[in-house]
Amino acid sequence: MDQSFYSAAYGGWVVVKDEWRQKIKDMWYKALGVTPPPLGEPPAAFVPSFRTATGSDGLSEPWELNSEYFATRETAQFIADKFGDGTVTPVEFGGSGGLFTASEKEFHIVLKNGRMVNAGILASYYTRNPDDKYPGLAEILIKKVLEA
Repeated sequence: MDQSFYSAAYGGWVVVKDEWRQKIKDMWYKALGVTPPPLGEPPAAFVPSFRTATGSDGLSEPWELNSEYFATRETAQFIADKFGDGTVTPVEFGGSGGLFTASEKEFHIVLKNGRMVNAGILASYYTRNPDDKYPGLAEILIKKVLEA
């Protein structure tokens, strides 16, 4: 099966054709900075899941918050294992203290450089760029954001 990868360096989408010799495919995988698919049955595409949460200021009715800030623990662990050091930490919405509260905690991961980021924000790249439609694109975009 042909695979498409987005590459800003190459000016857009690059298609690695299934009929190419493995040596040529490997050259393109290396140039694009992506991991070649294992031989045999392709793995199932990662589909993140999120929790619903409500916010409150203590004065008015609670309101719905953006669910992409609230990855499930399983999704957060996947992101932590792939892009961080494997650590998942529950964190109060918007940090600690202040007027606003939420019904759920965010799950943050520790990156390899020690910074902490919200796992849901990174997982949302897979929602907007699903692996079954754009193989490898979410991973490439996340890596670019983390390099900045």
